Amino acid sequence: MLTLPEQSKRIFEKYKDDLEAIFVVSSVALENAAGSVLPESEWSFSAEFDVPGGKGTAWVLPPKEAKCPRCWRYVAPAEDDLCARCQDIVGEKKSLKKNRISRNPLSQFWT
Repeated sequence: MLTLPEQSKRIFEKYKDDLEAIFVVSSVALENAAGSVLPESEWSFSAEFDVPGGKGTAWVLPPKEAKCPRCWRYVAPAEDDLCARCQDIVGEKKSLKKNRISRNPLSQFWT
């Protein structure tokens, strides 16, 4: 979670869809520096940094979701389940493989 002054929050919101990849984390939440409430957790880590309009704080909190066994991001709905992105990719690969086999003239011998 990032707590930011209003000026900086507007800048970061422009890149909201890319922040997870930029920071190499599973999720990013943007909050106003004034009046933000940190969710209760068993542990947390924070560090301040300079941003336009003042100081920002980056909070590292335990993940809310389960770890995806394929991509290792904490965005899976349950332990040992694939996240939505990995399910889509694995499904596409299976579909492509099935199409390749069905178009192969020798596939009649594999079924």
